[in-house]
Amino acid sequence: MILTSLIDWLFPRCCYLCGQGPTYLCDRCQAKIKPLETGYCPVCNRPSPQGLTHPRCRRRWQPDGLLALFPYQPPLSSLLKELKYQRYFELAPDLARLAGRVLTSHPIFSYWSRRQFYFLAIPLFPQRQEWRGFNQSQLILDHLGQQLSLPILRDCLIRVKWTRAQAQLSARERRANLRQSFRLNSGVSVQGLNLVIFDDVWTTGATLRAAIRVLKQKGAAEVWGLTLFGRF
Repeated sequence: MILTSLIDWLFPRCCYLCGQGPTYLCDRCQAKIKPLETGYCPVCNRPSPQGLTHPRCRRRWQPDGLLALFPYQPPLSSLLKELKYQRYFELAPDLARLAGRVLTSHPIFSYWSRRQFYFLAIPLFPQRQEWRGFNQSQLILDHLGQQLSLPILRDCLIRVKWTRAQAQLSARERRANLRQSFRLNSGVSVQGLNLVIFDDVWTTGATLRAAIRVLKQKGAAEVWGLTLFGRF
């Protein structure tokens, strides 16, 4: 705490976007960032009211819905890259604060609260997390959980397969890459639970769908995806 205060005194915080203080993403800049106005089905990636899975897309192990908060475009996409690849950890609380503003105003959040949904982050493969030093999705979710008093499940899912980085793969390659990549941690039960699984970016949805499939196979009731960004 003393070290953090000293660093803040020596290097005052300023907004990454406008250069004004006292946070890395100031309220004025946050107000200018527009969320996604349309929900999308997590199976076919086409528009859907509130992000609900289309009736025609419903299958036994598929997600029940998806809430992607922002379009993946500058300046927010640049902030995520700074956090993810440059280890600019101080951006996580402000990204979470921005996400919380949009999330709490969305009708789906009220639905999750009424139905007692639990939140968990998509895991990284252990060696990849060790190399990176952190899991950016867990970090953002932790701050979001603190801000909104969310019930968070930890160490629920395990990534058991080293997969190639998804960013440069086609949709078919992503699905093959993620096959049998997750399992439930020993001693953990999700039987009958309603869950929201968080990831930073939704592109094809292969990662979240693979994780949700495992959760549903292990008895989870309703499972939604939640992402900071969506590419549709």
